[in-house]
Amino acid sequence: ETRKYMLLYKPKNNIEKAEYFYRLGKAFEESGNFQEARKYYKNCILTCPRSKVYFGPFACLNLAELDIESKNRPSAEHYLKAGEKFSDFE
Repeated sequence: ETRKYMLLYKPKNNIEKAEYFYRLGKAFEESGNFQEARKYYKNCILTCPRSKVYFGPFACLNLAELDIESKNRPSAEHYLKAGEKFSDFE
């Protein structure tokens, strides 16, 4: 149900967009829809500022965990390295 309400929300700036995409990704992951979760986590990474916001690096970690569970080690390593590009997040 949370996803339905979130899909109605329109974020105003990149920080809000990053949080929006991260939270949608988390909601889809928790419901077992990993394909949609991956899509929103990737959108989060693309829109998240590179510093002072934790949604981007957390999205990278969540994607890496999904890849580890699906035995895709190269992709998991890719997202772990991508998470290192973010700095000084709160």
